[in-house]
Amino acid sequence: MDNENTPKSMLDIEYIPRYQRDLGDALLFAKGKQSMAEFAKKCGMNPITCSRIVKGDIRKPLSQAEIRTIAENSDEPTEDIFEYLMSANGMVPKDRKTPRSLENEKRRLLNNQRRENMQTIIMRRLFEGGKTISPVFNTPLEETDPIFRKSKFNFSRRIVNFALSLPGNSPEYWNFRISVFTGAEYASDPEKYEREVGYEVRDLFSWSSDLFLRDIWEPEAFENSRFSFVFVNKELFESLSDMLEGIEFNNSFSLILLDLDAQTVAEERLLPRRSAKEEKSLF
Repeated sequence: MDNENTPKSMLDIEYIPRYQRDLGDALLFAKGKQSMAEFAKKCGMNPITCSRIVKGDIRKPLSQAEIRTIAENSDEPTEDIFEYLMSANGMVPKDRKTPRSLENEKRRLLNNQRRENMQTIIMRRLFEGGKTISPVFNTPLEETDPIFRKSKFNFSRRIVNFALSLPGNSPEYWNFRISVFTGAEYASDPEKYEREVGYEVRDLFSWSSDLFLRDIWEPEAFENSRFSFVFVNKELFESLSDMLEGIEFNNSFSLILLDLDAQTVAEERLLPRRSAKEEKSLF
């Protein structure tokens, strides 16, 4: 196996015997929407072998080379997928004190994929609207805007997932905080669902408090930026909107609701400003 393509954390591994129990689910996750026959062919494997893996009917774990091949032919090939498959195959880095929960690893992968999909939806809608998009940033807030100045209050929380530069628009820089929460996993338990929505709203508000305080104390720092909170869960979208009702901001803030099924922007709700400056959605 080519060590240059292997994460350093995977070069020195130890074996945990759990492949019969966990590898099948991981393989199905990597396969995604592809048919088993199509996926097996791309991986150079016999479909019968893939089916046996899914059923847990295998006598030994796969090799690292086989795991790499499966990862590279997955629906969305990333190093995260490779590490997830390696872990499900029972191969984990020796320097990892405790094995990660496969359920948590899978949730992390799904959240990353959903976050990237949400970013794509926003960018596609802007392109369709004829907007010119300059560099996409995935950096801490103070690095996204050359006009953005370090705060004397030492606010350090990273609250921006990505940012866009839209030359010719005012404001020019658009920062996005994405909430990947859908609530689908709590659909069968309404009480737990409501509780989780409450947790998500409070966490988001807590994370955003520094941003709101800076809008009050250093409004000039945000003169060329808009900040948008992006949701896929309508109840979460409405809950934060209700919490912010009656508050006026110095700078440009908005809430965005995406429709994942339609792969589009369902609504952008601009938050009220203290100035009489008129704003409209770029969507």
